[in-house]
Amino acid sequence: MGSVQLDSTEPHPIVVLNLSCNGAMIQAHEPPQEGAVYRLEFNVHRRKYDLPFKVIAWVQERDNYGWRGPFVDLSPEESQALDRAVAAATGASKGSLRDWAELTAESQGNPAAKIVIGQTPAGHDIEVAGADVLQMGEEGTELYARLMSELETM
Repeated sequence: MGSVQLDSTEPHPIVVLNLSCNGAMIQAHEPPQEGAVYRLEFNVHRRKYDLPFKVIAWVQERDNYGWRGPFVDLSPEESQALDRAVAAATGASKGSLRDWAELTAESQGNPAAKIVIGQTPAGHDIEVAGADVLQMGEEGTELYARLMSELETM
């Protein structure tokens, strides 16, 4: 689910049917304006995207319209974040875990603080209290990071 908006008009609800780091295919309840660049808003893995989207083709099926096109003028950060989210959603990427020696040293130095132990496939930080890292040990911390990464792809 998401929305599409042209200039200062009211946003219209859409369904994202297909998504890549380069563009999307959506279902709308109206035809697009030829050659217009829309704002396409949607969420992937708890991150909101609001991207410029140019419709290059569309079809009508009864009361529904299928639009497809590329994202245009994305910043390198937007492109990288979207690429990570798409890879995570398709299961093409895995989470990461920091080096155990670094985690141990940071946790011992500040057991009450939240420690970033790794990242999910979509790039979200996985945080655990330093004392909990020490209590779980290397295997438990790795298992927790893997679980958090797998939950993101469900």
